[in-house]
Amino acid sequence: MALINRALITGQDDLFSLFSHPSPLRDFAVVSSFFTEQTAATLIQALGDISFSHYCVWSPSHSEHDLEKAFREPDPNYPHLTVHARPRQLNNEVFERVAKSLGSPDTLQWLSTISGRQIAYMDPRHVLTRWGPGSFLGPHLDAGSADDPVALVLSISLTQEWRREWGGETVFAWTDSNARVTSYPKLNQAVLFAPHSGSFHWVEPIAESAPDSMRHTWTLHYR
Repeated sequence: MALINRALITGQDDLFSLFSHPSPLRDFAVVSSFFTEQTAATLIQALGDISFSHYCVWSPSHSEHDLEKAFREPDPNYPHLTVHARPRQLNNEVFERVAKSLGSPDTLQWLSTISGRQIAYMDPRHVLTRWGPGSFLGPHLDAGSADDPVALVLSISLTQEWRREWGGETVFAWTDSNARVTSYPKLNQAVLFAPHSGSFHWVEPIAESAPDSMRHTWTLHYR
């Protein structure tokens, strides 16, 4: 846990209160300065060593229940759930070292405490994404399946100096609430939430004027 901002660890009671409060959304928190400054800087530097490829999820039958996914360019003939970029394999020593820390027993216990969930392990299939012009992600839940539900999502922005006119904000809108939370990309900001059947969220389209390789998000799922 040495890689996480010490103030968040010592302030876990305040984090639990923030997470469990029903306003603006239940089981939800936005946290600034998640990692130590050194850890965040090391991750940003490591991004330059990673190769990204276009990744799409689309429906060949125009049905939301019939989805395919692959590394490919988007096809304008089909509706897409998402278009973005990600590594074909995230074989990066820095990210693997930080992921190992985020999946350690001490971190699992801390996340269990601040979320009120019993978290057993971190899914090893953590996802690093890059969002350039035209990228977007449609509404989805991140809840997993009935047989393998997700207890907690941790999504960390690794984006520097993002302008709001470039779009790409993430919107969180639970079906049991009239509130919405809009999160703009900000370096070292984390969003934590416990997904459920109404935990819809999405990424608004990135403007064509936005830079191609500035907006990055690292998402980890806990069960």
